Amino acid sequence: ERSVFGKAYNQYSGRYKAPAKPAQVRWMASQKEHRFAWFLEDDVFFNGDWNKLFNTYYDSEADLFTTWKKMQEGFIARGHAAKAWYSWSPCDAGTAAIKYHGIVALHRMSKVLSEKIVRFLLEGKSGHHECVIPTLCLVDQSCEMELISQDWIGMMRNRPVLESTDLIAPNKMYHPLKEICDVGTISPSCTPAGEDADTMFAASSTSTA
Repeated sequence: ERSVFGKAYNQYSGRYKAPAKPAQVRWMASQKEHRFAWFLEDDVFFNGDWNKLFNTYYDSEADLFTTWKKMQEGFIARGHAAKAWYSWSPCDAGTAAIKYHGIVALHRMSKVLSEKIVRFLLEGKSGHHECVIPTLCLVDQSCEMELISQDWIGMMRNRPVLESTDLIAPNKMYHPLKEICDVGTISPSCTPAGEDADTMFAASSTSTA
C-alpha cells in the first residue's frame, strides 16, 4: 500500500502505519459486485449476533455508517477539547475551519466514497483516516453519512483498553478490547481478540451489498 499511495500513506494509515485502512479503500474501490461493505478492526467486540446489526442497515443507501462524528471546533469529546486532537492539522480534507473526526473502528463504506478517498490519496493529499473518511463525505452534499444507533453501542473509545468484565450488556459493541477472557460462553479462556474478530469478519461477508 505504501508503494501505491506514496507519502500519503504515512498520515492516512494512522499512528501505527498499518496497511489496513489504505488497503480497505483500495479494495472497496475496485469492487465490481458490491456497493457497500462493513469493516471492523480486530479489537472490536459485539456481544450479540453480527447479522442482526448489519441487517438493520441493509436497505440504507448511506455512503458511511460509523459510531460517532464531531466537528473540529466547539465541542468537548471524551474529556478532550476538539482542538487538542493530534491529527487535525495534518489533515488535508475539508478546510481549516471545517473538518470532522469519527471513530471508524467499525463502519460501513460505499464504493463511491472509497473511490473518492483513493483519488484524494493518489493526488498526494492525506490525513489521519479518522479525519479523512468522515470529512470527505460530510463536505460533499452528494455523500450521505449516518450514525449507528446508540442502541447498539456499549462503549466505543480510543483508550483506555477495555477489560472483558466491561462487556456486560447484550447486543452492544465495544472497542478497544485486546483480550477476550471468560465472556459468557463465547470464549472459555483468554485469547487475542483478533482471533475472534477474524471469525466475525468471515461471518459478516454476507453483509456486503
